[in-house]
Amino acid sequence: MRAASWLFTCVLVAILPSQHSGAQGPIPRSRHCGSVAEVLIPILPALRAGTELPLRLPSTIPFADRDNPVYASITYLSRSSYDIELSTEPDCAGANSCRVAQLHGVEGRRQSQQKATSTVILRRGVVAGFLPSKCGGAGCTDATLSWSEGKYSYSIDMKAASKKDLLQMARSICHDEVGPKP
Repeated sequence: MRAASWLFTCVLVAILPSQHSGAQGPIPRSRHCGSVAEVLIPILPALRAGTELPLRLPSTIPFADRDNPVYASITYLSRSSYDIELSTEPDCAGANSCRVAQLHGVEGRRQSQQKATSTVILRRGVVAGFLPSKCGGAGCTDATLSWSEGKYSYSIDMKAASKKDLLQMARSICHDEVGPKP
């Protein structure tokens, strides 16, 4: 039991950002807390009108920049869940060649949380499960970061993503500032 406790402590120390190092300092507070990434703004009214879930939308999308535009589309929306696709083409429709990430929110527990290979800490001490990408003959699976908040579950799935990229996106989410309806 002591060995398991020691291992858990070591894992947490390795995962939690250091308070004293420059590059891996404390989780930064976004200057845009309360806002969402610019690419998500056009779909925000439909999300707010179509779901009762508290929205968890990032203010940072690590792979998007002026030279690499990203488009957001709602692929599923109901009162109890939403799925958002981030892609390199405006009408990607889930095609593997242009889909780069997905954001999910659902009332209840998602399967991916139960398969996580490690845990990480997000804002406000929220514990998330990380499932790395695996590559095989037909390509690679998405890396996934998933967490629960009360009765809601959320995840970010990203193609060929590192844990660092998923964490950057997830830690840019401001949990209380972006709700389902104004």
